[in-house]
Amino acid sequence: MKKTKILKVSLFCVLLLANFILAAKTIPALDPQLENAQNYTIAFAAATNASQASQLRAAVEASGLKVIQDYNGILKVEGNAQALRAMAATGKATVSAPRSYKPFLNESIPLINASYAWNTLGFKGNGVRIAILDTGINSTHPMLVV
Repeated sequence: MKKTKILKVSLFCVLLLANFILAAKTIPALDPQLENAQNYTIAFAAATNASQASQLRAAVEASGLKVIQDYNGILKVEGNAQALRAMAATGKATVSAPRSYKPFLNESIPLINASYAWNTLGFKGNGVRIAILDTGINSTHPMLVV
């Protein structure tokens, strides 16, 4: 019985990972919002693979873009929209415009294939304990400033 449950959990984890991998492969190299951007704009640039991450800052600055902030290798950059598009065209970085997202349960449940875990694998959450460690909010963080 215990081995079956471990196998179910392992299968669920593999399916969840596969969903995220498939979703990541559908993300275009250039954000559609930047395709029509004019003049100076702000965007985020991330290296397309780990070996290029260390070279990203140099490539961004060589493109004439200004690094505003570095979020552990994801750079918030500012510059000419043309330079941002050229950077994305090299394939060395994924460039996207900043935006806000609001989670909707009716969209997230199918995205992670939760109904499969509930109905087929029998995971209902019974007996599961969850701890939420809230360290507070940094109201001066640039992403939270209104």
